[in-house]
Amino acid sequence: MQEPGGRIGIRLRIAPETRCCEIHSTRPVTASQVFIGRTPAETARVLPRLYSICGQAQACACATALEHALGQAAPTAVRADRAAAVASETRREHLWRILIDWPAALDEPADHLTLARVHGLTRTLLAALDPEADLFIPRARPATTDQRVLAETRDTLDTLLEARVFGMSPAHWHARIDTPERLADWAASGVSQAARLLQRVIVDDLAGLGASAVAPLPALDERALADLLPRLADPGFIAAPTWDGAPRETTPLTRQYHHPLIGALGAGLLARLAAQLVEVAAPPLIEPPPTAVLDGGLGVGRAAAARGELIHLVRLDARGHIADYRILAPTEWNFHPRGALALALEALAPVPETELRRRAGLLIAALDPCVAFDLTLTGPSEVPPCA
Repeated sequence: MQEPGGRIGIRLRIAPETRCCEIHSTRPVTASQVFIGRTPAETARVLPRLYSICGQAQACACATALEHALGQAAPTAVRADRAAAVASETRREHLWRILIDWPAALDEPADHLTLARVHGLTRTLLAALDPEADLFIPRARPATTDQRVLAETRDTLDTLLEARVFGMSPAHWHARIDTPERLADWAASGVSQAARLLQRVIVDDLAGLGASAVAPLPALDERALADLLPRLADPGFIAAPTWDGAPRETTPLTRQYHHPLIGALGAGLLARLAAQLVEVAAPPLIEPPPTAVLDGGLGVGRAAAARGELIHLVRLDARGHIADYRILAPTEWNFHPRGALALALEALAPVPETELRRRAGLLIAALDPCVAFDLTLTGPSEVPPCA
């Protein structure tokens, strides 16, 4: 039985001197077509329920795309609250990996208790930001948020992260850990499972593991994105998108290149892990900007989702109902058959199979496909040669 959210199959063919990666995804990349014929308000309310992961980012991109198509712009306060909601969700998604997947790489028990507290505090934050459950509906008006609840909940979460992740306040970590040398000192302290994993990566000389030449997805304006809509009619393009004829990457790493620590670390495994920590310490508050009207009832919406830039494109018909709706998610960019993960795996050095599987698993977890995946290692004679 196929899983509702799909699954990613990753097969790495091992030859004495080469690696060849094949990636196959069953993610339902055309699911948004179910909204054709619906009203914008109905779409905005129903769409986030279809996505159990990054629901706030999906809701934000949806609302922004619909407002764009309707020739509207959300008030500044609404855009700020939407950005705060997405940032809270991004922090929670990163912490899921840091508290569950990272300990597994150390053969240590996952920290389910801390993650449960993170989930509870995030729910409180989201409820305070969206008390009327209409923050992501087109024409949303600024809500009267309980600033005391927001401040107290954020303080409680920061205290929890100080104890379980950073060994200092998140703000202090973000300000202080700004060079590879300071990151190495923090990792060597072993103050948390996160620190110990980074220390293991450094000691095992895996900092540059999987660095690839895939370029970041550039900053695209609304017109450039709207021009993609005809290509997005092809499910094959949505499943394996390109820009200027080449795969691109959109991840916390590409989002944090401007940070002095990430810029100095390069593009390998250590930089990818550190970028997630940077975003936990200081979640990216990126407001969806007010946008110019496009012709033909077209609308573009974007959100800084945990795994990269999420793009929604919508076209309204003459009645103002949905005529077309497409979603371009970061997983499809990053897990492109010739994208960042594929090239990273193919760059792995020859090592025993157990170690190769460990290193491949670290890279896959660092790019975070957001759905379950299967990793298969095969010999050179077991599958046809890669193209």
